[in-house]
Amino acid sequence: MSPIKGVSEVRRMPRLGKVRLGFKVEPEGKNPYPRATDYFVVTDEIKEYVGDMPKKLNIMFPTEKADEFAQQWLRCYSFTQGMVC
Repeated sequence: MSPIKGVSEVRRMPRLGKVRLGFKVEPEGKNPYPRATDYFVVTDEIKEYVGDMPKKLNIMFPTEKADEFAQQWLRCYSFTQGMVC
């Protein structure tokens, strides 16, 4: 198999963990559903730096060019409000 020109040579940063806005609730006999929290839900590797229930996180973008790290498909749009995040 040969690499795809323009795609295979793109360098990406590794994913070391996920930051979530809530957690999944699994009630007995019912389907699981998400529940929002007032803090960020982080993996154990991140907890040692930010604590168990961080309310804010310091972030740094890998480059000053927004189109290199925030592609169109990563944005969330609402029908009534436009782009929401």
